[in-house]
Formats: sequence, structure tokens, C-alpha cells
Amino acid sequence: MSDRRTGWLLFALAWLTFAWFHEGGGWNQNARFALVRAIVETGTPWVDEYAVYRAPDPATSSRLVRYPVRSGRIESAHSAIALAWSDSPGGLAPIDPTTPPGTRLIALQDIAASGDLAYAHGHLHPNKAPGTSLAGVPAYALAYAIERAAGIDPDDARVLTINAWWTGAGSVGVIAALGVVLFFRCALRLSEGDSGASLAATLAFALGTLYLPYATMLYEHDLVAVATLAAVFLVLEEDVSAFRLVLAGALLGVAVLTSYLAVVAAAIVAGYVLWRTRSVYETLLLAAGLVPPLLLLAAYNAICFGTVFTTNYAWQNPLFKDSAGGFLGVFRLPDPGVLLALLVSPFRGLFFTAPALLLGGFGLVRMIGSARWRKEAWLFAALAAYPLVFNVTFAAWHGGWAAGPRYLVPSLPFLALPIVFALDRARAFAGALIALSIAANLLVTAVDPEPPLGTAIVPAGRAQWTVSPLLEFDGPLFARGRLPAELRGDTEFPLQLWSSPVSANPQGFYEPWPVTLFPAGSAIVRGNSFNAGEWLLPGSRASLVPLLLALAAGAYALWRPRPK
Repeated sequence: MSDRRTGWLLFALAWLTFAWFHEGGGWNQNARFALVRAIVETGTPWVDEYAVYRAPDPATSSRLVRYPVRSGRIESAHSAIALAWSDSPGGLAPIDPTTPPGTRLIALQDIAASGDLAYAHGHLHPNKAPGTSLAGVPAYALAYAIERAAGIDPDDARVLTINAWWTGAGSVGVIAALGVVLFFRCALRLSEGDSGASLAATLAFALGTLYLPYATMLYEHDLVAVATLAAVFLVLEEDVSAFRLVLAGALLGVAVLTSYLAVVAAAIVAGYVLWRTRSVYETLLLAAGLVPPLLLLAAYNAICFGTVFTTNYAWQNPLFKDSAGGFLGVFRLPDPGVLLALLVSPFRGLFFTAPALLLGGFGLVRMIGSARWRKEAWLFAALAAYPLVFNVTFAAWHGGWAAGPRYLVPSLPFLALPIVFALDRARAFAGALIALSIAANLLVTAVDPEPPLGTAIVPAGRAQWTVSPLLEFDGPLFARGRLPAELRGDTEFPLQLWSSPVSANPQGFYEPWPVTLFPAGSAIVRGNSFNAGEWLLPGSRASLVPLLLALAAGAYALWRPRPK
């Protein structure tokens, strides 16, 4: 099979896999989707109209009603309610300082579809960089135009859920699938045309790491990984054209537009270009490409916050401020215990959820020892290390509800690419690690990539780092369709709501917590997360069989011997 046909097949298999799943709601993706709706439906960059939903008749109707927020207050026919930050235990502070005394207060995270919000100059915003929401605009705009023409209500809970799935699949899913093709092409270059090693590394990356579950959700992690990988791909050539350098810079700018931390990646790639070429001119060409995305970010900041030199985080929910203080209220001194937890613990261990990356570590060492690839090895090491340094110092290092170290996803391409240098020995062992990684991440993706175990709840008498969302939450759900009774009884958190072997997340894109607006066990709640196979086999493990068969057929087509 030609490399071009291999690329098309990889894209098709990757996008089919990523689009197969809709993981349901959560604070992060709910806030981003609210901004997508606001941009498409009202042409505004704030989410005042899409933060609060109510269900007037949840027992008999899937219809939702939106309650617009005006200057931090919700006006109803009966009274005015002011949204408030939970500034201290049992204490509430209005999000808008002009709120009249005596106004009834309600915690924002108890009524809004997300607590991941910021408030500035009378408007609500996601507390995120805008890039992920901007990426989702074209897909949602298409769906919204079709629904308007057909008279379909986008505020119906079922329609909203389908729209959220399509927005993610048509943005993050497509870009992540393109990232798989880019990864394969980079691997071919590193392996000097060894398609077998390149395919093995590609499948380990695409299906055997957290890149897989985050390709199915409206998160920024895969977008940053792909933009950075694409920039690296463009500058890896021996003789890089001016166009490629400017385009690489633009991609790094898009990464910054999507995650402010990616400015470090931009600096690392620029340093690599300067180190390799010894040319200030070529480095400036790369820097020039950063300008358009950064101008877009500057315009967003000026419109939303009144100044270019700020971020959404400066205006965010104080719930996320570190009570111990620290730099910018969220960064602490590095903690060796957190480093170990992020690398090897059952709770958030990178190598626990993706043991195939151990091969990448070995391959990276071999790259450093090779005169041919030494500069690229240090580039990969730096791009893999900077998210880890950030994560070790971040107060909320665990990333909230998650099955692994989600903040390390931008590291994954640069940890997985060196796998091509580790497959010339102990192939059976390497294959076992890759197979184990794929099984673990398919399980997480199929059941719930955002389990609350270990953050919302920690079993009594257990240290947090010993808790395994993979083995103690997703695993039991897939095996038995319910969580162990001792786990459900260990907390007041309603873990009995997770009661399906697949697509277990009961939370919708319209609510702050699971089962807030519709009755537990209702068809609407059961449909808040789904996979494509459940259209025929709802709630069944067999719903995964068509996807697994497609992947098996694709793997055979990729690896079948070429005719001589």
C-alpha cells in the first residue's frame, strides 16, 4: 500500500474511532460548547445566554428553557437571583459587584451548566483560551443552519446532545485524525521509511494513549498536540522553506490560542530552529507566523476583558484559586510526590495508563546517542517535559475528573515518536506493551474518560495516589455494569448513577452535575453519553463490536504483505 493510501486509511480509521463516541457533559466541555453556541447563534464572545438551562417539565418533555444572565443576575417572573462565587465554606459572594444588597444568591456551580466560568465587565466567559471553541464553530454552524431550515429546536435536550457530539467530532475529532496521519509521516521520516515500525508507533499513539479519549471530547489537549506536532513536522526537513517556517509559526500560534501554556512550545521550537540553522532570519520567519493567531487572541481579550494583556484565568471562578496562595494563585513549588503520581501511580500515572510509552523513553535515549537525530531528540525531550513541569507545579495537578494525566496529552506525540527506535529488539515484549496500552485506553474511552473516583471521592482509608480510576471504576463498570457496592456506599456522592457497561457518564451538556434536570434512569439521562453502536444496541458491550471489527479490518489492510 502506498504511503498516501496508508494516510487516507489511517485518517478514516482514526476519525471513525473518535467519532464513534460521545462522552457526555462536564464542566470543561460544557463551558466550551456554550461559547460555540454563543458565537454561532448570537455573534457574541460571551456565554450569558447559554450558561443556565432549566427543564420546565422533565417528567414528560425533553424541552429546555434558557435563562439569560444579565450583569450576573437571572431575572425570572417571580424574583431576581444573583449568581455567586463560593468564596469560602458556606459563604457566597456575588459575581457582579453591583448586585443590590438583599438579592437572593445562588452558587454559580449549582445552577450554571459549568463551573469553569469567568466573569468580566458584565459578561460570563469560559475560563479557557478560546481556540477549542473557535475550532468547533464551523461544525456547529452547519448543524444549526440545517436545524433552522428544518424547524428543529436546538434547545431540546436530545438535539443539544447530538449537536454537542457533532461539534466535537467535526472539530477535535477531525483534527485529531489528521494528527494521526501527521504522526505516521513523522515516524516514517525518523525510521527512514520503515512502514512497519512507523505503523506500530502510530497505533500505539492513536489508540494506546490518552490521545484517544481526548479526541472524543471538546477539550484542548489533542488540538495543542496536533498543532505542535504539525509545526515540528514542517521544520524537520533539512532545507526548510520560508513558507514552511511561517506556517509552522502560525500553527504554534494556534496552539497558544488554544492553550496559553503552548507559548513554551513555541519558544522551544524557535530555539530548535535557531540551534539547527544558526539563522536569526529563519527564526524570525517562524516568529512572524505567530502574529496572526496572537492578534486574534489579543482581539478576543480586548473585547471580553478590556485589555490585551490578560487571560481568562485572571477573571475565573475563585473556586480554582489555591487556598495556600502561590504564584498567580495556582502554582506551587514542585512536589516530588506529585511527579511520581503523574508518572507511575494508579491514580494519574502516565506509564500506568500507557505502558507502551516506556518504549518511547527507551527510543528517546537511543536518539540522544545518535549523531543523526541528537538535536531532534532534545527537541522531543523538551516538548515532552514542559507540560510535566507545569503539571508538577499546578495546584490542581490531578486535572479534576479524569482517568489519567490529561495535562500531559501535548507531550504524547514526542514520547511516542521515538518508539520507532525501540522496535528492533524484544518485539514480543514491545507488542505486548502496545496491546496492553490499546486495551486500557479503549476501555477508558468506551466507559467513561472522566470518572469522579479519586477527586470527587476517595475511598475511606486510602491515599489518593493508590486509587485507580481505570481498574476500580471503568473496569468494574465494563465487567458488571455497576460499581462495587462498597464503593457506592463509601460516599454521599451518587455513584449509583453510573450504571452502564458502556457510555456511563450520566451528565448532560446543559447541567452542572449529573442528573440535575431530568429523572435518573430516564431516556434523556441514558442518552447523555453514547457510542454509535448503541443506536442499535443501547447500553450493550456488543455496541463496540462494529468498531472493533472495522479496526481489525483496517489493521489487516495496513499490514498485509504487498504484492511482489
